[in-house]
Amino acid sequence: MRDTLITQVEHKRLELLQHPVVFNELKSKWYGLGLFLYLIQLLAYLIFIIPLSILVLTVRQPTDPICSKYVATILRRFKNVEPITRWRVLSADY
Repeated sequence: MRDTLITQVEHKRLELLQHPVVFNELKSKWYGLGLFLYLIQLLAYLIFIIPLSILVLTVRQPTDPICSKYVATILRRFKNVEPITRWRVLSADY
C-alpha cells in the first residue's frame, strides 16, 4: 500500500497535510527516523568541516619566511636532479 502522504502530495491535496491526524503522522515519522538521520548527517558534516576549518586557519602562508625557506630548499633540490627522458630509459634497458 502506498504511503498516504505521498498520495496527498502527488494529487496536490496539500491542505490535507494540515489536518491534525496527518500532522501527527508527520510528527511521528519525523521523531521516529527523520530526526535521527538528520543528526547523523549533521555529525558527519561537522566531522568534515571542523578539521578543514582548522587546517585552513593554521596553514602557513607562502609569504611566511619559514615556509618560503622550506619551499626554496625543496625547489633547489629538484633543480639539481637531471630529468629522465624517454630515450635514456629505453637506451639503458638495451
